[in-house]
Amino acid sequence: MPPAVRAARSVPANHALLWYREAMRLWKRGPVIFMALALATLLVDLGLSLIPGGGVLLAQIAVPLAACGLSMRASLPTAAAGHGLPISPRS
Repeated sequence: MPPAVRAARSVPANHALLWYREAMRLWKRGPVIFMALALATLLVDLGLSLIPGGGVLLAQIAVPLAACGLSMRASLPTAAAGHGLPISPRS
Protein backbone atom coordinates (compact mmCIF):
# COMPACT_ATOMS: atom_id res chain seq x y z
CA MET A 1 0.00 0.00 0.00
CA PRO A 2 1.56 3.34 -1.04
CA PRO A 3 2.18 5.96 1.65
CA ALA A 4 -0.29 8.78 1.99
CA VAL A 5 0.62 11.92 0.08
CA ARG A 6 0.78 15.02 2.25
CA ALA A 7 -0.41 18.32 0.88
CA ALA A 8 2.12 21.12 0.52
CA ARG A 9 2.01 23.71 3.26
CA SER A 10 1.47 27.30 2.21
CA VAL A 11 3.38 30.00 4.08
CA PRO A 12 3.40 33.77 3.69
CA ALA A 13 6.03 35.25 1.38
CA ASN A 14 7.69 37.13 4.24
CA HIS A 15 8.92 33.78 5.58
CA ALA A 16 11.69 33.99 2.97
CA LEU A 17 13.10 37.02 4.77
CA LEU A 18 12.94 35.17 8.07
CA TRP A 19 14.82 32.22 6.55
CA TYR A 20 17.52 34.55 5.17
CA ARG A 21 17.83 36.24 8.56
CA GLU A 22 18.21 32.84 10.23
CA ALA A 23 20.86 31.85 7.66
CA MET A 24 22.85 35.02 8.32
CA ARG A 25 22.60 34.45 12.06
CA LEU A 26 23.99 30.94 11.64
CA TRP A 27 26.75 32.23 9.35
CA LYS A 28 27.78 34.82 11.94
CA ARG A 29 28.02 32.13 14.64
CA GLY A 30 30.63 30.13 12.74
CA PRO A 31 31.75 31.43 9.34
CA VAL A 32 34.99 29.43 9.32
CA ILE A 33 33.12 26.16 9.85
CA PHE A 34 30.68 26.92 7.06
CA MET A 35 33.46 27.91 4.67
CA ALA A 36 35.34 24.71 5.51
CA LEU A 37 32.24 22.58 4.93
CA ALA A 38 31.49 24.32 1.62
CA LEU A 39 35.13 23.89 0.53
CA ALA A 40 34.98 20.20 1.48
CA THR A 41 31.90 19.79 -0.72
CA LEU A 42 33.70 21.40 -3.66
CA LEU A 43 36.82 19.29 -3.09
CA VAL A 44 34.75 16.09 -3.03
CA ASP A 45 33.24 17.10 -6.37
CA LEU A 46 36.60 17.97 -7.90
CA GLY A 47 38.35 14.89 -6.54
CA LEU A 48 35.71 12.44 -7.71
CA SER A 49 35.40 14.12 -11.10
CA LEU A 50 39.10 13.44 -11.73
CA ILE A 51 38.63 9.67 -11.45
CA PRO A 52 38.43 8.16 -14.94
CA GLY A 53 35.37 6.09 -15.76
CA GLY A 54 32.81 6.28 -12.98
CA GLY A 55 34.18 9.31 -11.14
CA VAL A 56 31.57 11.68 -12.50
CA LEU A 57 28.82 9.25 -11.55
CA LEU A 58 30.27 8.94 -8.05
CA ALA A 59 30.43 12.74 -7.82
CA GLN A 60 26.75 12.97 -8.76
CA ILE A 61 25.97 10.69 -5.82
CA ALA A 62 28.47 11.90 -3.22
CA VAL A 63 28.23 15.68 -3.68
CA PRO A 64 24.52 15.92 -2.76
CA LEU A 65 25.26 13.78 0.29
CA ALA A 66 28.07 16.14 1.26
CA ALA A 67 25.73 19.11 0.75
CA CYS A 68 23.15 17.40 3.00
CA GLY A 69 25.86 17.12 5.62
CA LEU A 70 26.42 20.86 5.31
CA SER A 71 22.70 21.48 5.77
CA MET A 72 22.51 19.17 8.76
CA ARG A 73 25.54 20.83 10.36
CA ALA A 74 23.95 24.23 9.76
CA SER A 75 20.82 23.23 11.66
CA LEU A 76 22.62 21.82 14.71
CA PRO A 77 23.10 25.08 16.66
CA THR A 78 19.48 26.06 16.05
CA ALA A 79 18.07 22.66 16.95
CA ALA A 80 20.21 22.40 20.08
CA ALA A 81 19.04 25.82 21.27
CA GLY A 82 15.40 24.82 20.73
CA HIS A 83 14.54 27.74 18.44
CA GLY A 84 14.64 28.60 14.77
CA LEU A 85 12.51 27.84 11.79
CA PRO A 86 11.28 24.26 11.37
CA ILE A 87 12.41 22.42 8.26
CA SER A 88 9.43 20.08 8.11
CA PRO A 89 5.81 20.97 8.73
CA ARG A 90 4.45 20.33 12.18
CA SER A 91 1.54 17.95 12.43
